[in-house]
Amino acid sequence: MHKVKPTILTVVAALILTGWALTQPGCTNPSDVQKISAKTEPLRVRRSGGKVETITFAQAMDYHHAHEDHAGTVTSATPKKSSKAEPEDDHDDGLCVGIAAGYQAIRYTAGALFPDETPSDADFELSVAGAMRGVWDVMKFYTGRKLAKPKKKAKGMSLKSFTFKARRISTGKTLTFRLRPGLIPSEFFAMKNRGVSCGDEALEALKKQAARKILSASPQECFERLTQEK
Repeated sequence: MHKVKPTILTVVAALILTGWALTQPGCTNPSDVQKISAKTEPLRVRRSGGKVETITFAQAMDYHHAHEDHAGTVTSATPKKSSKAEPEDDHDDGLCVGIAAGYQAIRYTAGALFPDETPSDADFELSVAGAMRGVWDVMKFYTGRKLAKPKKKAKGMSLKSFTFKARRISTGKTLTFRLRPGLIPSEFFAMKNRGVSCGDEALEALKKQAARKILSASPQECFERLTQEK
């Protein structure tokens, strides 16, 4: 039998299909995550026993996808087995934005309440006003505990959804802060509140734009401080 050599058209078609597959809508793609993670300072947390652990943005993304139903979505880190979302949780389509905001909120809290030291996971408490699974997951990954979720779910999503409350348990110091206006386009909130879901190309573009903007800024540039108690 003669071996059939691929024609130029066959090769071109394969390349086009490969490019199409890699650019299909999703929360993110491996190259995006790796590039953003490489430019973002990793989180540091002290675990029981005193060991300091670092967490990169790529690891936070991977953790989220391992704990959320994202069949067919590829992340940058080693794939893990997915588990079903908890029944009381609503699926959040703004995954990249939630993870980015939660990641930066942890950095902001660490700098404000744990100056010149690495926070202990048992001494770190953080909550968010909005019902966002991405934020919950990155905080659970950092502290090892379930995040305290709002008792009442607000109608719709707005900048107020990204209001965080932090507490250093050992000292009782607390801090309330919110994401600054302009980091997330107003059209993102409008589309979310209209029920536009993950996979919509326009929404995906806004999500990625917001996530990059949030992660490219310093924590101080990301948030405005509302209250602080000594």
